Amino acid sequence: MARQKMTILGKGNIGSCVGVAAEALGMQVDYFQRGDNLFDKVRGADVVVDCLSSKPDTQDLLNAEFFNSLKSGVYFVTVSAGKVLDVDAMFEALDNGKLKLAAHDSFMAGDTSNELYQKILNHPKVYATPHIGYNTDVTGRTGNDMMIDNVAAWVEGNPINVV
Repeated sequence: MARQKMTILGKGNIGSCVGVAAEALGMQVDYFQRGDNLFDKVRGADVVVDCLSSKPDTQDLLNAEFFNSLKSGVYFVTVSAGKVLDVDAMFEALDNGKLKLAAHDSFMAGDTSNELYQKILNHPKVYATPHIGYNTDVTGRTGNDMMIDNVAAWVEGNPINVV
């Protein structure tokens, strides 16, 4: 039996960790990074995991054209926030068989008044998870360390991470 192919969109900290776990499970892993051809990277993938940051060059990147480029029956996982994903295009791909199943890390999880969340929650081929993966001891320590470094740099007259 051929190894399952996973394409991870984004090779930052999250994407890299997903890749390590997938390789440990025997999957063939490839990454899409800035400058790559998205359609070439996802061609033939059995699983696509979206770990992209929401930036101007990723906005609406995962649209109908993206989903139509996939082979039929792909598993799709998204942990992105922001406007990377066209959710309606994802639903269309689920309904027409391009996607077998989708897991959506939903930042609006629990907000039962949110129409989009209700649509995600009630679709029979979508597994909705709350967007809480960031809420770990490591993330808290990292955030605190960054805050301390920022304040210390500002006090020294050399501000960093200026927005």
